[in-house]
Amino acid sequence: MVESNKLLVPGIEKALDKMKYEIAEELGVDPSGDSSQATEDMTKRLVSESQQATKNDQ
Repeated sequence: MVESNKLLVPGIEKALDKMKYEIAEELGVDPSGDSSQATEDMTKRLVSESQQATKNDQ
């Protein structure tokens, strides 16, 4: 199985972690918790923002 979550941009971890906490704060969830719904909501938001950023770069 191919690893699909490999980070392609060196040093991006800090930016992703910051974004995770910002999104969690907006959603009113604890990002360190085990809530599958919170994780799902945050993932959708991260994907959406990444897609938008990619569109803006083109």
